[in-house]
Amino acid sequence: MSQTYLISKLMDPLFGMAIGIYGYYLFEKEHPRPQGKGLQELLMKRWNSRNNGVSSESVQH
Repeated sequence: MSQTYLISKLMDPLFGMAIGIYGYYLFEKEHPRPQGKGLQELLMKRWNSRNNGVSSESVQH
């Protein structure tokens, strides 16, 4: 049984990721987070806590 692809074997996963990222962008645009609670701030907080040797359990949510 042959595989069927929407675009191609390589492009289907990339197309799916692009659609997902765009959907997330549209959701965030319509439902903004409070100041300081955006995705970039949360990721930077997590990144800094992991690089400074602080365990993720000690980071308050």
